[in-house]
Amino acid sequence: MNNLKRKSSFNHLSKKCRNDVNQSITCIENLSNECFYEIFNYLDACEISIVFSNLNYRFQQLLNSLLLLFKIKFNDSIPEEISRNNYEQILVHNRHQIYSINLWTMENMFLSMTLFVINSSYDHFESVTLFGIEPDILHLLLTHYTCLPRLFSLNIDTKSSCRLKELSDIYQSIFALSKLESIELETDIFDDSESRLPLSIATNKQFSNIKYLYIHHSCSFQELFAIISYTLQLCRLKLSYTCDNDEPIIGNVLPISLFSLIHFSIDRYDMKLINFNGLLKIYFFAN
Repeated sequence: MNNLKRKSSFNHLSKKCRNDVNQSITCIENLSNECFYEIFNYLDACEISIVFSNLNYRFQQLLNSLLLLFKIKFNDSIPEEISRNNYEQILVHNRHQIYSINLWTMENMFLSMTLFVINSSYDHFESVTLFGIEPDILHLLLTHYTCLPRLFSLNIDTKSSCRLKELSDIYQSIFALSKLESIELETDIFDDSESRLPLSIATNKQFSNIKYLYIHHSCSFQELFAIISYTLQLCRLKLSYTCDNDEPIIGNVLPISLFSLIHFSIDRYDMKLINFNGLLKIYFFAN
């Protein structure tokens, strides 16, 4: 619903912008505010701040309006000192306008530390994309983010392989994010002590609001059962690799009914067809 409202608002601004473009405009400052907001939608927060913040009073008002939501992205083309100063200003003075953070590297220590600055006062913060984060730091960060009122989307790729216990802790932290609707998690698994993901089946009070789940790590069907027991509102489920490990179909567990599921895909699988059909019937299409 929130994404639909945002899309509707953006479409309205786009229409007004197109009307401006169709008119004869000889100076960039003659463009409407709506047209500038559409331009800003394609720029990183730091780029917007560097180019527009010191032009005149009108642009200062535009940049401080709640109609503008900032997207923070790692940009190595901007000198570090300049980007750091601008990001500091945005984090302090525009906290109600920060919409997303997208870091394709965790090597920038300043930007990595800003992840922990985000708190409940950032009331328009909805999306995080992180590549190269260590599993232990990720667990701490997700625990810290349980206070966020509008965190709807996570896209995470860990730098190091996860032990199964670490991965279980990460999933527990993900399911504790009450507003989360979409999660994409990519990691490799390394373990020398556990043979299966030690994630317990969800209780009646542990269900999440996740509707889109993309699992980019090896996952047996029994491990998948534990994971989706927390996500009964799933609409889309995608697995990169799954196998049955010659495990028998479990007959002493209650089936899971995913009534909202409209898409289920597996990129690669290693299992017997009879097990695949049986598990689909038990876990996904129970009456």
